[in-house]
Amino acid sequence: MIESLTVLKIWGFLSDLWQKSQTKEEDSEMFPSDKEHWQELFHQFRSYIIVGGSGAIMEWCCFAGLVYFTRLSYLWSTIAAFMIGLYFNWMLGRAITFKDVVTDRSIWREMCQIFMTGAIGLILNVILMYGLVEYYGMVKIMAKITATFIVFLWNFAVRKYYIYKI
Repeated sequence: MIESLTVLKIWGFLSDLWQKSQTKEEDSEMFPSDKEHWQELFHQFRSYIIVGGSGAIMEWCCFAGLVYFTRLSYLWSTIAAFMIGLYFNWMLGRAITFKDVVTDRSIWREMCQIFMTGAIGLILNVILMYGLVEYYGMVKIMAKITATFIVFLWNFAVRKYYIYKI
């Protein structure tokens, strides 16, 4: 039941994204042409890099500690470190990157959206980790860094265009 609801939400989000990308209007919300918008986007992305970078460092340290000191499986370590990094990133992102658009809406709704996005990111992260380690023989921490960078782009896009709708 939960999986089908998740799939429907993802499908709806991707459908909305597709429809916005097909819009030919100059004042399209998704792809506006004004210079001010692109400057704001660059500023926000730069801020997200700092916030996301801090979250990534937190995640990598947790991952390394769990894998190399506790000898926990790299896949379980990926999950635990990702969840810690996700929470840290949400708190910091809410306070710094998206502070201008945080509304009075329910914090629980926002948190659910963030963690739903994070769950998809986690699935991508685990799949990438498994593929990079098992099939490409990549060192675990390098696989973790690579997977983090790929999932980083997913997280920013969903937060910008869906959760905080700016």
